[in-house]
Amino acid sequence: MGRLVKNIILVFSIPAVLITVFTYGFMAARKDSSTFFLRDLEGDRSVLNDIVISGYLEDRYHGRYFELKNGTLESSFLYYQHQDDIAGLKKPQNLVNAVIHNDFVYYYQFEYKISPGAKTEEQPEKNMPAANNPSLRRSTVFTDSIDIHVKITKRPADFTAPDFDLASLYLDPGLRYENSSMDIEFYRYLSDVEYQSVYTDYSLNPGSFPAPLPKLAMTVLNDELYFSVVCPEEYSGHNGIYKAVKFYRWWDETEYPGIVDTITEFSLDDPVIEAAGLEAVNDNLVLLLFENSVFKARLYNTRGDLMDELAVPGITSTEGLPEYQGFINDNCLNIFLKYANEEGFSKYIVLSIMADEDNRLILKHRTEKNSTGEIYPFDIESRGDRLYIAAFTRNMEEIMKYSASWLTPGHFMIHAYETKNGITLPVYAGELVTDAADDYNRHLYTSDTSPGNLSYYRVFESVRIEQR
Repeated sequence: MGRLVKNIILVFSIPAVLITVFTYGFMAARKDSSTFFLRDLEGDRSVLNDIVISGYLEDRYHGRYFELKNGTLESSFLYYQHQDDIAGLKKPQNLVNAVIHNDFVYYYQFEYKISPGAKTEEQPEKNMPAANNPSLRRSTVFTDSIDIHVKITKRPADFTAPDFDLASLYLDPGLRYENSSMDIEFYRYLSDVEYQSVYTDYSLNPGSFPAPLPKLAMTVLNDELYFSVVCPEEYSGHNGIYKAVKFYRWWDETEYPGIVDTITEFSLDDPVIEAAGLEAVNDNLVLLLFENSVFKARLYNTRGDLMDELAVPGITSTEGLPEYQGFINDNCLNIFLKYANEEGFSKYIVLSIMADEDNRLILKHRTEKNSTGEIYPFDIESRGDRLYIAAFTRNMEEIMKYSASWLTPGHFMIHAYETKNGITLPVYAGELVTDAADDYNRHLYTSDTSPGNLSYYRVFESVRIEQR
């Protein structure tokens, strides 16, 4: 009995150790046993033999690397020991208003100012002071004209770096929005601070102005950052292509910090020009725009010389600027355009434009689809006569079953098209099927319904289509 008492800890620890060993042994045995395969829906998958599709299905704890090669899908399980192991944090894709380059992230934003000489009318609010702060007062300023400025913020991609590493540049390109009535609203904040000094701050009420999201019109070419301004037909004045030369730190005492070079500049008014995006192909820049509602791609060198222009008939901006994403492979710019209406009906257009050795723009592929679902491309690649698309999709029937569309499980779809005699037709469709997770189910680890940090949830990341 005394021996048992002396070794009581050992008696209880042995089963615990055995359970732990069995658990990890079971996990090790099961980690590669999940379903992961390509389901053919249309056509012959042999058309995929000249490409490799790879990526990660991952969350903040572990991931699964997969690779589709020669029509065969292979995958391997990965445990993460540190956040630096998460592929989605190292190579973010399709950022809405930012690009990442050389360990820095560049954020693209709009700022709005009341135009000099514009009509204004100020109405103090009845409930003062604002925000229960006796030194802060707010009023509403109505105006008929505002100027649109660009702000680009540079910060380390390592978000643990302190805020004093932030740097910015501003540009006033000469863009203006005018309204026949004075219904554009700014909130004016007036603050009496220490020592009786006073400062005033103006903030646009976005509900009073069709302010678009700061959609990306920014690219990197030979380690230099170039940008333009996405602008609809309601804007007037000037736009162009610009190069970021110098960023100023936040403590620099200047109203418009930073140095910008103008590569080329053009009027928006005659003809009416709407800028949609900017990309770098080979050593040149491609500006995507609508001229009198006709879609065009213009090829510029970095000195601002116009080298070629390609008009694509049948694509217009009469219903507003489409959502835009660009994907580059070698000398091809692959473009994804989405037109959506309030009824949930969308039209998707994919174009592949090649810049050849003689600096000419050539349309290689064009395909379009009408849908009531959602399509978000991971990657688009052009190889020879074929066009490949890897995309996340949700169909409307599934979306209607959930309280929010982003909660809806999605599908990883692969499409291939072939262009002959100027006509692009589908030749393959397939779905990557897995039970490794509830795909895109953000309740997997938490009941929080906010989008939050995407690395908390299991999603597909760093998907690439590459030549075999």
